[in-house]
Amino acid sequence: MGSIESKAFTFVIGTLAAIFLMVTGSTAVEPFRLRVLSDNIHHGEEIDRKLDLKRIARLIKSGQPDIMSLQEVDQNTRRTGMVDQPAELARLTNIEIVFGKNLDFEGGGYGNAVLSQSPIKKRKNHLLPVEGNGEQRGFLVVELQLPTVDESILFLATHLDHRSDEQERLASAEAERSFTVANVRRHRRFPADLG
Repeated sequence: MGSIESKAFTFVIGTLAAIFLMVTGSTAVEPFRLRVLSDNIHHGEEIDRKLDLKRIARLIKSGQPDIMSLQEVDQNTRRTGMVDQPAELARLTNIEIVFGKNLDFEGGGYGNAVLSQSPIKKRKNHLLPVEGNGEQRGFLVVELQLPTVDESILFLATHLDHRSDEQERLASAEAERSFTVANVRRHRRFPADLG
């Protein structure tokens, strides 16, 4: 994993993570700041090939995120000793977390997670299109109530396909774009400026 500083305010669209924020409610929204982090935790396995959720939790805590997206998270799989990684990371960081399972794997689930310092009002995982022999992926949508604004926000977290054939990535990006557009129109939601 890279340094927290290099991951802060990272919004990678078309690669490993795509994050979209929309503000709900009134048409006039005062600017607000969020510290948003993203990390592919590789099912808790560090570069030294050791499973170490405590090390990941220390990294998360040192970054002090308001919201954080995690990719490649295991929940009760054999390869990680049947550990519920989202629950364990919530315990170690004292931050609320939700998990979105994209596929069944080794007796458990594998997918994305979102941690939030603010209350999570709603959550829903959406599966993305699969092309060829690609891995089932998805995007996790959470609605958060921030203490600094009256409106809630939607936060979308995903892990896009990395293969050189971009067809699946493009189909995934289109599915996420369609969801975003539909929600902007239906709920009059507006993009937040994270400047």
